[in-house]
Amino acid sequence: MLTAPGRYALRVGDDSMCEAGILAGDIVVIQNQQQAVNGDIVVALLDGEQVILKRIRYLAGKRIQLLADNSADNDQILDDSRIIIQGRVIGQIRFYR
Repeated sequence: MLTAPGRYALRVGDDSMCEAGILAGDIVVIQNQQQAVNGDIVVALLDGEQVILKRIRYLAGKRIQLLADNSADNDQILDDSRIIIQGRVIGQIRFYR
């Protein structure tokens, strides 16, 4: 899963995607790509400084909705110029203690 070209792993820092089964401390496997389709869980760079893991939905008028799969978190609607997609989640690794 990790040896294919363009793949890397990231440790998840919060529970914003917990309802998708991705928990803080998990490691997600990312396929490096700059495009995604509605419903993909992506790693994105927000405003050139914050890395986020969210589900993506494209809206009319060059807007993007970033959806947290956690009912306690708020979704964000942003101008697409504020977001750079860095990759799409293709797998997950969890260690049990």
